[in-house]
Amino acid sequence: MHLLLSTIHSGGEQLEVESHLELLLVKMILQYGSSRLANTDGLDAKSNIIIARDYLADYCTNKVSLDELATLTGVSKYHLIHEFKRHFGVTPHQFQVQQRVCYSKSLLKAGHKPIDVAVACGFHDQSHFHKTFVSAMGINPKTYQQQFFTR
Repeated sequence: MHLLLSTIHSGGEQLEVESHLELLLVKMILQYGSSRLANTDGLDAKSNIIIARDYLADYCTNKVSLDELATLTGVSKYHLIHEFKRHFGVTPHQFQVQQRVCYSKSLLKAGHKPIDVAVACGFHDQSHFHKTFVSAMGINPKTYQQQFFTR
């Protein structure tokens, strides 16, 4: 909802606004609806995978399950993982982690404490964030942050 509103207020492109609105509606249907979304609009596999990728990017700080993505796209979990990896070279979970690390970098650059960044980015705890960040970036979050605040 916040992403949709900020896009509208910042004068975003119509397609961008419509995309965010569609994602919001799907999220509401998933959360409050009782029936499974059917893939009745003839979207091909690549379109479904792009929907999943965009959803993961928009909600990277949330816990997103494979069941949720499968329902969103109307494909099986197995097919989703297989096609996602084929198109993007990583699994949906790996993509979500990449998005979290990217978001964490921007928060660290802005001067936020690593423990606050860990929580804001959806990591289980600071230790999990630290381990994931080091694995992705080759340095720990504090060292990364200090590069931008040298005296």
